[in-house]
Amino acid sequence: MKDFIRILLVTSDNQYHAWFDESHLVNVLQRALPGGTIEFHRVSDPSATLPRSPHVLLFHHPSTDRLSAQRLTDVAGRWPDVPILGLFAAEHGRRPLLLNGVPAELNDFVLCPVDGNELALRIGRVLVAGRSSTPHGIGRSQRVRIDSLVGESSIFQTQVEKIPLFADVDATVLLQGETGTGKEVFARAIHYSSARKDHAFIPINCAALPDQLFENELFGHVKGAYTSAASEQGGLVLEAEGGTLFLDEVDALNPYAQAKLLRFVQYREYRPLGCSRTKLAHVRIIAASNHDLRQAVTERQFREDLFHRLNVLSLVVPPLRERVEDIPLLANRFLQRFRRADGQGPRRLSE
Repeated sequence: MKDFIRILLVTSDNQYHAWFDESHLVNVLQRALPGGTIEFHRVSDPSATLPRSPHVLLFHHPSTDRLSAQRLTDVAGRWPDVPILGLFAAEHGRRPLLLNGVPAELNDFVLCPVDGNELALRIGRVLVAGRSSTPHGIGRSQRVRIDSLVGESSIFQTQVEKIPLFADVDATVLLQGETGTGKEVFARAIHYSSARKDHAFIPINCAALPDQLFENELFGHVKGAYTSAASEQGGLVLEAEGGTLFLDEVDALNPYAQAKLLRFVQYREYRPLGCSRTKLAHVRIIAASNHDLRQAVTERQFREDLFHRLNVLSLVVPPLRERVEDIPLLANRFLQRFRRADGQGPRRLSE
């Protein structure tokens, strides 16, 4: 990372201090960069004259109309080699307004009100990686060329085309859809299309975890944490370090486990059982549910704050009955798979 960082916030909101703590961000970055200098500027007009070019841009606009999109284009055009992070309002906890998806000009984004620690971490990442580290301008043919996802129906392709957009940012994703629709396949496609693809993808079936073992399985334990803990054991979070943690059937967690998960999702901090020190996990979280989590919140079966933390980016996998034109494609895919396994059988299905 550079030993001198110039940060430029572009926002037309004169009340930005209500959701952005400039001094806290500078202090966090200062601690991460001993002996360095942090220089912070804010402008409302992207064409404003500046004494020096910034090292990183923070872009915020209170609306999601064409004016906002045009301002972002202007900012990226003026500083084509400078990484840009978007600051988006979560509007009462709903998913961030992403200008019809993650804009091609952005390297990453965070939610408002801004968490200084999270923003500092993301600034560090983009400074190391550079402006071109997360190109969003991927052609349609490349976006949908994912072998594990079979289907040409428009309702299905609409979801498939979200994969590269979601892969290019490190935000939490919530996948919803009925049992058997392929939510884990989508989760794996997001992971293996992302910068984390060389690290582990660790799936966890939350419904299969006994209530009393949730913390132990997820966070691990130290020697002597309980009677039969004869040695230290890392949890699934440690296995997923640098990669993706896939929480399947997250709706099955009991209230205690939901509370523990909330803090981990929010801060990526955890303590193995019996350990007195807090550890920091560098993992991405993708959660899945075969129930409508918003309805579960209404029925007080699922924590509202946890739902909002998981529902940063969302994708709904349609059931097969809503894309019947894909059935022949899927049938032939399975047929070819069985032929490769058994070495026999028809080459194709009859009409």
